Amino acid sequence: MADKNFGVKQINLIGASGVPTIESPNNLNINATQVAISTDLSVGQNISVTGSALIGGSVEATNFYGDGSYSTSGQWVLGANGTSSYTFTGIGVTNNTENPVLYLARGRYYKFLNNSGGSHPFQIRVSSGGAAYDNGVINNGSSSGIIEFIIPFNAPNTLFYQCTSHAGMGNTIYIYPSI
Repeated sequence: MADKNFGVKQINLIGASGVPTIESPNNLNINATQVAISTDLSVGQNISVTGSALIGGSVEATNFYGDGSYSTSGQWVLGANGTSSYTFTGIGVTNNTENPVLYLARGRYYKFLNNSGGSHPFQIRVSSGGAAYDNGVINNGSSSGIIEFIIPFNAPNTLFYQCTSHAGMGNTIYIYPSI
């Protein structure tokens, strides 16, 4: 692994086959198995990454090229209001909205970052109090970290999210379009 520091930006290269090259002030080329960037990355015009890029800050571009099938359609940060409700911050909700109803689309990719304190496992279920719905769900029932949901086209029209320790923490997930 090689680390290169460009100003205040830290770039960690895993499996690098060479070092990053700056062709001009506007172009950065990286050839590595994986690139992890801990803050925002700013390049004047073009960045080329061979392998995967994990950027912890924001990315802004006029155009993106490549396979975008796993681009996140929505992400929420979860907290808790005691044992009565999850609080959501993210797409479609204001800060700390309690137990919102969610409307998610088939074929899309969503993330839930469970920061509720470790005692509120977040689970996507077939019904309120029902069995876990694991089709397309990664890390379902986790008490911390990221729960991913890639919604299959054959998902039910209605699902639920719920804390596995506190039944009152949760609400409905509507999957559209209805089938």
